[in-house]
Amino acid sequence: MIFAAGGPSLNDYLDEIKERLKDPKIFLVTSNMTFDYLVSKDIVPHAMFIVDPKPDMVQYVQRPRLGVRYYIGATCVPEVFVALAGHDVTKVYAACGGALMNKDTAMIGALL
Repeated sequence: MIFAAGGPSLNDYLDEIKERLKDPKIFLVTSNMTFDYLVSKDIVPHAMFIVDPKPDMVQYVQRPRLGVRYYIGATCVPEVFVALAGHDVTKVYAACGGALMNKDTAMIGALL
């Protein structure tokens, strides 16, 4: 699994990410604005997650793609879920100590 975060060094690894994605066992995950950035570089992540409850998170799901898994925090604003209607969405709960808060999936467990 590769998790691509939106730090300033991401540009340094774009070619490496593209090369590693040739291996069908590699699963690329990202979050928030990094998803659209990677797509703009012809790299389509397998999954995206957002757990931040801030209303402006909806801006990062305005161009959802079929075939991508979206792991969205239960505390995200309803507009995020509306924007992803018709897509592969799993509601996740951020938990301390690995404890599940209910029958839905914990963040890391959901990705495995």
